[in-house]
Amino acid sequence: MILLLSNTLDKSSVLISSWLERLGASFLFLSEVDLYQECSLDIARNVLCVGGVDYSLEEFNSVWIRRPFSFHMTELYQHLQGQIDIDLGILLREEVATITRYLYTFLSMHSPYFLGNPSWHGTNKLVELKMAQEVGLNTPLMLVTTQKQDVVALVDRVGSIISKSLYNSRVIHPWDRSYEMYTHLVTREDLNALPDNFAPSLIQEAVAKEYDIRTFFLDGELFSMAIVPDPSTEEVDFRRLETEQMRLLPIQLGDTISAKIRSFMERMGLKVGSLDLIKSTDGTIYFIEVNHEGIFSMVDGPCNYGIHKLIAEKLIEHDKR
Repeated sequence: MILLLSNTLDKSSVLISSWLERLGASFLFLSEVDLYQECSLDIARNVLCVGGVDYSLEEFNSVWIRRPFSFHMTELYQHLQGQIDIDLGILLREEVATITRYLYTFLSMHSPYFLGNPSWHGTNKLVELKMAQEVGLNTPLMLVTTQKQDVVALVDRVGSIISKSLYNSRVIHPWDRSYEMYTHLVTREDLNALPDNFAPSLIQEAVAKEYDIRTFFLDGELFSMAIVPDPSTEEVDFRRLETEQMRLLPIQLGDTISAKIRSFMERMGLKVGSLDLIKSTDGTIYFIEVNHEGIFSMVDGPCNYGIHKLIAEKLIEHDKR
């Protein structure tokens, strides 16, 4: 049997479930909404009961996991919203997250075929960059520092730099406000305003690029897309561009770079992931980072790769073995 451990707001997992249904597969789509409302877990017997139906955890031969956390979708959250403080809300979320983590740990060890990586199983950007270097991938010059003098020295060395978060979080919500964290080109004004000491920051050489590349890695297969910006834009982070400001084109990376990516993903222990790369104006391809959850709808739609169907077929193939 096939298990999808996700949530109903994750469009990618919903599309995979639609393909599984269309292809006649036997599967269970399990979200945290189910775990909050109609679930029991017998750890001794390895039995999960959902909606009055018992499932042996050992019967799941193929497992897909992606973004399983969905506390905000539950009736309990809706009922308690505005009545509990933030700390209690976090506690309630973590109570069920403990069950989700247990299911992930058990299934990743016992299921013959396991695809996907949950959000808490994220990788470390610095580890990623070091591993990429060790398998022969090019990376921009970089440093992690708390001192202005180091930043100035790197500017003197490479001419132009960017700053980015060390952590993978993209959005923070302090004081009922929302701030998105993007890659930022450090200007001379930024440098002049910088204090002598600051919080640990990741600083990188700003590579002169021809275009960005997003590559989705699926169990050894690579699906790549070039993100070619409009020549009029000076934005360094393509995520801030409007659709009409870029062209999205399917591309092939070539055997050498593909082999290095496969080696990198194997060393990182990832069967699924989305890699951000850059092709520089001199033709060099640089590794930037990997998103362990694997954001592939962005690549699948414009390039018509059929990734959702392919994932469903892989899950079915291994379920039959």
